[in-house]
Amino acid sequence: MRVIRFFTLAVAVVVAAGFTSCKDDDEEEKKGTAADEIPTADALGLEYPIAGVTGMGSLSMDYSGGRLVGGTFRGNNFTVTSDPLEFHFDSGYGDTHDCTGIRVNEAGYIVYMEEQYSDGSSYRHSISYNSEGRVSEVYSTYVEEYEDYRYEGSERDVFQWDGGRLMSVETEWNDTEIGSDYRESYRSGASTEYEYSYECPNTGVYYVNNDNDLILIDDPIVYSGLLGRPADYLPTSYISKEYDIVDGQTNVYYEFPTAIQTEYDGDRVRRHGNSTYTYLDETGGYYSPKAAYPQAKEKQPAGQRAKMRIERIKQRR
Repeated sequence: MRVIRFFTLAVAVVVAAGFTSCKDDDEEEKKGTAADEIPTADALGLEYPIAGVTGMGSLSMDYSGGRLVGGTFRGNNFTVTSDPLEFHFDSGYGDTHDCTGIRVNEAGYIVYMEEQYSDGSSYRHSISYNSEGRVSEVYSTYVEEYEDYRYEGSERDVFQWDGGRLMSVETEWNDTEIGSDYRESYRSGASTEYEYSYECPNTGVYYVNNDNDLILIDDPIVYSGLLGRPADYLPTSYISKEYDIVDGQTNVYYEFPTAIQTEYDGDRVRRHGNSTYTYLDETGGYYSPKAAYPQAKEKQPAGQRAKMRIERIKQRR
């Protein structure tokens, strides 16, 4: 499903991974080690940890002893607990979201994680990395429950790198809509190819997919240091496509090039695409960019991605 609940945002990271079946997921889970806590900013080599992001949503992060311990994301509070390491999101209106079962490899990067939403939807993510510690593939399975039907499916994201540059991401979704008296399956996909027409060093943004999209989990986890080694450079543009797969034939229904503007304030990224950043300085105070930019349109709420994608496929048939 579309970036698994597309928890969103952007701007950031490298994520990856996976395996093609529940059996493979279980094997990878056994290989990993239960994660106890998030590494400190010093351990990640961050002189100025990012304290806030505005643009495709709103994110603020609180630190204690150099470790991420909580904050807010799109108006929802989140907390990070240790031993075992877990992320908990709470809207304050009975809508909760928990990221549990986190297991890491020898480098400390997440190889497996489970997500559970208060509406009954659940997800399992398996992640793998290349020899440089950058995300190479993410494989996720999910179930979304509705009153009269449910969606089951999987998403596979494959990342191609050239050294420290993310060159492309290929995504394929396999969705099944199950009603009381029917069962229909759909396949669709997307691709993003990145370009680097001039040099934009990455000073902590952690770029992943598209200008303001993140593949895998909610944004705070992106900045935890648990999702692999970030890109060394930020792309200057990308071309994105979306398509249906019917009887083995690919039908491209969306293709669009996008330029990405990056601005710096000293040695830190001030703005990347539609997002701006604030930083936590060494004294614990906040460093804030001078300019404010309009917030981009919010993404759809979690739990609606597969449903909307399937409706679009039906309309085109």
